[in-house]
Amino acid sequence: MEKIIRDELEKNRNIKVLDTDTFDFRCTCCGACCRNREDILLSAYDVMRIQKHLGISFIELLEKYCELYVGRPSGLPIIRIRPRGEKKICPFLVRNKCEIHEVKPTVCALYPVGRVTKLNKDSGIGEVVYFVQETDCGAKDVRNNLQEWVRNRITEYDEKCGVLWGEMLRIVHSCISGLEGQISDDTYSYLAQIMYCGYEEAEDFAVEITTRIEQIKTLAEIINGNHTEEAGNGAVEP
Repeated sequence: MEKIIRDELEKNRNIKVLDTDTFDFRCTCCGACCRNREDILLSAYDVMRIQKHLGISFIELLEKYCELYVGRPSGLPIIRIRPRGEKKICPFLVRNKCEIHEVKPTVCALYPVGRVTKLNKDSGIGEVVYFVQETDCGAKDVRNNLQEWVRNRITEYDEKCGVLWGEMLRIVHSCISGLEGQISDDTYSYLAQIMYCGYEEAEDFAVEITTRIEQIKTLAEIINGNHTEEAGNGAVEP
């Protein structure tokens, strides 16, 4: 695993990464991984699946269970599950069981395995890297293979969608990089809509997000073009 991935994970998520292809873990359904959590971030793929499962709109999802904010220092529009109460319990944890188990966020489905998507500089193609996080919950009486753990919890299509989401984030970050404080709220709202909204109407998420990535690239040209022409003149509109 590349050092840059380890450094970034430990800096941004306070996760201890283990260099191993096997790990000892068995989920005991204690619910500990659903408590004291403020870092369950959702991809658009997660958002779409949860919406469909609950039969609710994007706005209802935000109002009842999540929040949308601008991440720091990335500047990216981010959606996270909004924990409840002093113990910061996931709102989907009911009687120690996940109410959305069938469509739980990828970060939850893979736990204690995590993943990042990195860009291969030679091929220009996104690659998924899986890693094991150190955890105090569960039992340590079952030896697991990292790749088998992943394949038993997400499909190849899920992984493909994860790669595309990583590409989306990379393009958005490139679009807004260096323009903090010069992008209007309307522009951020428009970016968030392209990134997260309306996938539940699509027949194929992978096809839909690919189309939206192209929209972001076009928007990036407009934003950065306007920034060049209007440097120092305030916010840039989409």
